[in-house]
Amino acid sequence: MQFKAESFNLTLADDGQGFAAQDKLNRFNGSGLKNIESRAILIGAIAAITSSPGNGCTSAYNLTTLHHKQMLSDPIQIVLVDDHRLFRSGIAALINSLPGYHIIYEASNGLELSKKITPKTQPDIILLDINMPHMNGIETAQWLKTHYPDVKIIVLSMFEDADKVLTMLRLGVKGYLLKDAEPHEFEEALKKVANNEVYFPAFVTRHLVYNFNQPETVKLNSREIEFLKMASTELTYKEIADRMCISARTVDGYRDQLFDKLQIKSRVGLVLYAIKHKLIEV
Repeated sequence: MQFKAESFNLTLADDGQGFAAQDKLNRFNGSGLKNIESRAILIGAIAAITSSPGNGCTSAYNLTTLHHKQMLSDPIQIVLVDDHRLFRSGIAALINSLPGYHIIYEASNGLELSKKITPKTQPDIILLDINMPHMNGIETAQWLKTHYPDVKIIVLSMFEDADKVLTMLRLGVKGYLLKDAEPHEFEEALKKVANNEVYFPAFVTRHLVYNFNQPETVKLNSREIEFLKMASTELTYKEIADRMCISARTVDGYRDQLFDKLQIKSRVGLVLYAIKHKLIEV
């Protein structure tokens, strides 16, 4: 008896001693062996039986497990999008060697993918490079989010690029892999994403934590920046209003708005902010 993750094997044998072969053959006509074979077939097993009167019998049965059958009959469909042909070939060979996964086609960039993919050829998972010509990974992820939102994306990258990681996460990618990852990491990522989970290595988690803990960046519009630069000079608020062609009340509004946004209480504070953020030269 031998049990594996994908199959169950059983072998039975006897030497045929202990009974009169001719009498047993006439009485049962081998019906016992036929019944065993029939029952094996009913549960989906492959049976191999060899027997001869007086010399014994050997019967072997192989049963593929239900989980493995499902993987064999309904593999996860994968599409690989990367502009390096040699890398694509290596990854395709790796994935096709994994049970339950199959590369259905490849593309060298997002534009080529957009011409190949259809509702009928839509994969379960796309392995997507970031840096590609014509239509890069970020543009492709945006396009897929609009046209094929059910397709799961795993990003492939050469570098730990924090900004691109966060951009892709906002687009809803389900996994992120460095191109020099170990084969078992590729398999783990595919398994998790296929099961509606996510796969992100440690460096992605670090970027997320770092980004979460950073204070929110204050964004100033062009008119606020213009006012801030003038407020850092010797001009009076009335002179600033004249230069900006707005009323004194509007200038007061800009000032109070910046006080609130920047958590500053005086004009000196505005000047220090402008210097710190290199909006003016000193």
